[in-house]
Amino acid sequence: MKHLKFDIEGTPKPVDLTGSWNEESYVNAVIRQIDIVNKSYTGGLVIGALNGEIDIRPEPSVSTLETCAYHHASRTLNYTPGLRIKGNPLYLELRHISFIQRVGAEADNTLVHELWHAQRASNGFATFDLSFVDDIDHLPWLNLDHLENATDAEIRADPDFQDRFLEFNKHGDVSSILVENIYASEKHPGGSYLSGPQRGMWYPIRADHESYRALRDPGALSKRRVIKQEIASLLEQQENLVMRLAMAPGDFNPFHEFIDALGKPKSG
Repeated sequence: MKHLKFDIEGTPKPVDLTGSWNEESYVNAVIRQIDIVNKSYTGGLVIGALNGEIDIRPEPSVSTLETCAYHHASRTLNYTPGLRIKGNPLYLELRHISFIQRVGAEADNTLVHELWHAQRASNGFATFDLSFVDDIDHLPWLNLDHLENATDAEIRADPDFQDRFLEFNKHGDVSSILVENIYASEKHPGGSYLSGPQRGMWYPIRADHESYRALRDPGALSKRRVIKQEIASLLEQQENLVMRLAMAPGDFNPFHEFIDALGKPKSG
């Protein structure tokens, strides 16, 4: 079925699915999430920036969240909303991760994230986005002396280490999480910027690309060198889009802070 800039089909069904599969219901579920995203300021800009049509098909597995991905060579997004909607028969409960850590796993947040990858690739930036980027030392003041004699596994499992060092691996991972969090902040005005129970947070935003943990102290993120460099590159590559995203409502918006610091006027 054609809808906006998308060709949506409910086949092939996930290979590990043991229950029933309804192709029409899948298509309708995808369209619903597209419409939710498109009605938002941030999501509408991302969809509007897509260059050409992309295909949306089911994820190949229902046993993990890791098979949701955009493949730029085939212009295909594997995406199954029902894995990310509580109450849906396909809903994937991540039992090994607490609720507060499953940040960004919602169906619409995930769609924004993957559509950002899609629009970047469709506009010729796949090579840049797939290139390596350093992890971010997000909270350099956070003391890790207690890990001096710890094993690598113990270090990586330590909450302070996870809060301090954010894992992204690729440039596209950084920008996709930034835009996903701007979208999440737009959905929950006044609730996503203040981070940590001590500061009254009620809606967390996602820390990095390699987890679904909550970002600690989001206000510090835009001050980090890697983030500034990433936004500067995005501004050079897609200035109009970045300038417009800087105007997105919500209290988490590193694009706005970066452009404000430059003294650039916002796009109307």
